[in-house]
Amino acid sequence: MKQLFNLRQIIYFSVGLTGIAFIAALQIKLNIGIGPWDGFGRSISYITGLKVGDIAMIQSIGCVLLTFMLLKKDFKIRNVLTLVVGVILGSLMNFFFYTVLDKIVINSYIIKLFIFVISIVISAFFVSMVQTSEFVSLPLENLCQVIADRNGKTFAFIRQAVDVLCVIGIIVITIFFRVPLTLREGTILSMIIFSPFTGVFMPKLSAWLIKEGILSDRTQTHSPVTE
Repeated sequence: MKQLFNLRQIIYFSVGLTGIAFIAALQIKLNIGIGPWDGFGRSISYITGLKVGDIAMIQSIGCVLLTFMLLKKDFKIRNVLTLVVGVILGSLMNFFFYTVLDKIVINSYIIKLFIFVISIVISAFFVSMVQTSEFVSLPLENLCQVIADRNGKTFAFIRQAVDVLCVIGIIVITIFFRVPLTLREGTILSMIIFSPFTGVFMPKLSAWLIKEGILSDRTQTHSPVTE
C-alpha cells in the first residue's frame, strides 16, 4: 500500500502548528491588539468568560460546519480532521498563554510593537507551513481555501477578507456588550501585513517541499495561492 504521508511531512506540519499557537499566545500577552481572527475570539471570551483557547476550539467547530455546508457530498475525512487540528491548536494556545508566558511582562511599548510586527510575519510563515504541508489544514484556512477555490480567488485575498469581517465583528461586540476593545494598532497591522505575507511564503515553501523531496509534484493537487 502506498504511504500517504511521510515523517518529514508530519514534522514540518507539527512545527508550523506549534508555532502558530505560540505566536497567537504571545500576541495576546503583548496586549497591543492581536490578529483579527484571534481578536474576535478574545472579544467573545470576554463575554463568555471562557479561556481564549476554548474559544479558538469553538471557532474551529464553526469553520468546519461552514466547510461542510459548502462542500456537502465533497466533504472528506481530511476536512473533519481539521477540527482535531483546531482542538490541538486551542490546547497549545492555553498552554503557552497560561503556563509558558504567564510570568512574562514587557513594559516598553516600543519593544512590544517591534516584537508584534515581527510576530505577524512569523505567524504568516507558520500558517503557510501548515497550508503547504498537504497534511491537515487549519479549520479557518481550510474554509478560506474552499471559498477561494470555488470563487476563483486567491487564498490570501479570502483570508484578508475574513480579517476585515472580524474587525467589524470586534467593533459590534465591543459596542453592544461593552467589553474591552481588542481592536488596537496591532490588529490593524495584522490585517494589513498577515495575508500578503502568506501570499509570498506559500509558493516558495511549496517549491522548497518539492525540491527537498518532502512532497512530490503530484501531491500538490492545487496551488493554495494562485488557484
